[in-house]
Amino acid sequence: MAFEALLISAIQPGLSVTLSANTGTNLRLLADVSPASGIAGAVDWLRGGSRVTEATASSNSASAQTVQVVEGTEATLFGAATGAVTITGTNTINRTNAGFLADRWEIGQRCALLAAGNAALLADEGKVLTITAVTDTAITVSGPALTNGAVPAGSRLVRLTGDYVKSIPALSGTSPTVPNASLLGDQSVDSSIDKTGNSLGSKTMLLVGVTAALTGGDRIEIRAKQGLM
Repeated sequence: MAFEALLISAIQPGLSVTLSANTGTNLRLLADVSPASGIAGAVDWLRGGSRVTEATASSNSASAQTVQVVEGTEATLFGAATGAVTITGTNTINRTNAGFLADRWEIGQRCALLAAGNAALLADEGKVLTITAVTDTAITVSGPALTNGAVPAGSRLVRLTGDYVKSIPALSGTSPTVPNASLLGDQSVDSSIDKTGNSLGSKTMLLVGVTAALTGGDRIEIRAKQGLM
């Protein structure tokens, strides 16, 4: 009984994201990082991380849509180590203290800015960017224009990897004849993707977004369940 209670307590409440015309093609965080607690005896004491065991999408759109599922790694956390962070020229992220090279940022990598934890979304939250130049104190990107100004401490620069796309049939989950669409890996598309779930490390997360912006009142609701590994 105690063991069963421990397992139940390790399952986090359901996660959800709403994609609409307002989110455009920006990514939204579905499952955040789950670092090890460092508390002796806790189930996540040493390993940390989590596993998304279920993810489904429903859509009220009369047309089929395509959702992108992306794994991200928290590579740079803005704060005391980085010093003040600013965006200039609509495409350059600057940090006061050196460290971008130590964080292993390279030309050609994709990245996104995310707010800290449950903080309010950044003006540039989830924009998919591609690095075109990098020094120890500045990263220049291509893609959607960024908003010039200060970036709040606690914000994160996330490296984007391991993405795949899923087709969401029209009226999935909102029509009695069309079921919710599963977002977990489909081995018919890529046999290297785990079809039973997505395992996330202590610095990795799962993000979702549409590949083409929704219009009007179209909306896609994505729900997932996440538990500790």
